[in-house]
Formats: sequence, C-alpha cells, structure tokens
Amino acid sequence: MPHDSLECPTCAARAGDSMSDAEFGAFLEQCRAELMTKQAIIMDSATGQAYHYDLEPAVMTIGSDNFAISVVGSFCPSRSTWLWGWANDTFSDRVRERASRFKALYATTGFRVFVDDGIRATRGDAEDFTAMAVHATDAVGFWRVVSDDLELYLCLDTHLSS
Repeated sequence: MPHDSLECPTCAARAGDSMSDAEFGAFLEQCRAELMTKQAIIMDSATGQAYHYDLEPAVMTIGSDNFAISVVGSFCPSRSTWLWGWANDTFSDRVRERASRFKALYATTGFRVFVDDGIRATRGDAEDFTAMAVHATDAVGFWRVVSDDLELYLCLDTHLSS
C-alpha cells in the first residue's frame, strides 16, 4: 500500500533539526518503495503509449490519460549535475512557482540540498530526489523525458479525467 504523505510523521514539520543519516536512509527507502508501487501502475498503462507534455498548462498526456505535472528538476549526464525545476531560469515564472513546492523537503529533512539551486549528482541522485518529491506531494508518479544530454524529471501530480 502506498505511503500517505499527508499522514506521515516523518513529513510533519520538524523542529528545525536535520535528520540523522539513519533517519534519512529510512525515509529514502520508504520513498523509493512507494515510488516503485506507483510507477508499476503508471507503466502498466503507459507502456508503448505515445506521450506529450506542455509545461505552461502543466499537462502531460500519455495515451488517453492526462496528468497535471510539475518539473522536479533536470539531470545533465555529461556534467553530472542536477538543477531543481524552481531554479531553472529557462522556465517561466509559473513553471518555477509550481516547482517551488519541492523545497518543502528541506523542512522534512533539514538538508540544504533541497533549497540549493543544484549540485553535482548522479542519475541515481536524480531518481532519489524525484522519489522524495513524489512522496512529499503525494503525486501519482513521475515521467523522465530524455533528450540529447538532458533528462527532465516530471512529477505526475494528479490523474486528470480523460
């Protein structure tokens, strides 16, 4: 059963302290497991389907399914860097504002990585950031868009009626 982030004691406001490494590890494992469950459902219906996304109306279509989306961030494999969606000045203010809600992970974890614009990272880090973002917003899953030397991570916020 997916973890309900609204009822999660870990996601409740912390008293300004940082998680210990052990607490963070357990939180991350919980987020990864939750995402695996959610992604299995998404991929079951999306495999082989055409997709299209538009960041301004914040909608993604996969086959006949429509989702409200937000940009979690982008990963550049050649530079090994991660940039949060809210920090990417190539996006409109509206797109960046929607993405800014992922900063709430700082309040949950106490780790600056969630409020710094970007960092050196691996693809695994990008996937972990996305798993935590999906958890924190109780999203239905994520979608990774790959082009040349950039991977865009989109949070599938909610399933819209088709």
